[in-house]
Amino acid sequence: MEQHWEVLPPEILALNQLRSLSLMKCEQLKSLPPEMAAELPELRQLNLMYCSAIESFPDLSGTKLKPKDVKTLGAPVAEKWKMGGLK
Repeated sequence: MEQHWEVLPPEILALNQLRSLSLMKCEQLKSLPPEMAAELPELRQLNLMYCSAIESFPDLSGTKLKPKDVKTLGAPVAEKWKMGGLK
């Protein structure tokens, strides 16, 4: 099902035991919430495939997520984070 989110729905952040999040072809998505690391501390895998409109990316250092566990094809800002270019 195609989604037209500009922001991640807050209900997702309520899933504090979430380990994997796939956002594919969310071409309208502009940002991930800054509180994402605090709200999703168990996150271990993040797929941002073809989410090219993302303009900002949160600090995810509070999660169990490692850069190698983030799939970022077609999401330039997320790719930059993955390569260590965003602080």
